[in-house]
Amino acid sequence: MLPKCYFQVEVRGSSELAPPVILAAVVEALHRSGQAGRYALGFPESEGRSLGSSLRVFSDDESVLTALQDKLACEGVDDEIKTRRIEPVPSNCDWELFEALKPNLSSDVRRRRRRHDVGTSRHAPFSDGEIQSAAAKWDQIHTSLPFLRLWSLSTRQKMTIYLRTQTADSAMVRTNPNSYGFSTGQQGLFRCPVPKF
Repeated sequence: MLPKCYFQVEVRGSSELAPPVILAAVVEALHRSGQAGRYALGFPESEGRSLGSSLRVFSDDESVLTALQDKLACEGVDDEIKTRRIEPVPSNCDWELFEALKPNLSSDVRRRRRRHDVGTSRHAPFSDGEIQSAAAKWDQIHTSLPFLRLWSLSTRQKMTIYLRTQTADSAMVRTNPNSYGFSTGQQGLFRCPVPKF
């Protein structure tokens, strides 16, 4: 997908709910739209641990964006947001990745141990040193990156997605987002940059 058009969603200043709560509700509504992989999300005001109070929804197909706007209007979040009209992506813009991370050391350790025990993993269980190293890395993620708390459609549980932003190069542009509209950090199809302007 090469983003050609977008619309912006802004949290209303009069809302009694905090912007991260409203943005999470918008992301969940978009996720339920049935348009997975056909749109990508960016946060133009993201800085430090804050995602700001707006997001941009990108696609290569204007009809997808129209369907997403309709979905937001039906989901009960439209009282808390302003949805701007669909616009073309400016030419000659830079690109950036919003990479979704779900760091959970305990579940990773359990998963690898279980796979090793049943013989389906090519890796041995984590060593104590690997656990300490991963814990330090994930502690840094927890304390330095902005995040969204979302309901998982598959597990029906709350999950936290941390978003790491980085500059993207032109080689990454023609790629596809995951079902939430983010890059997952995997090579190939799931490294999804969005225009930065």
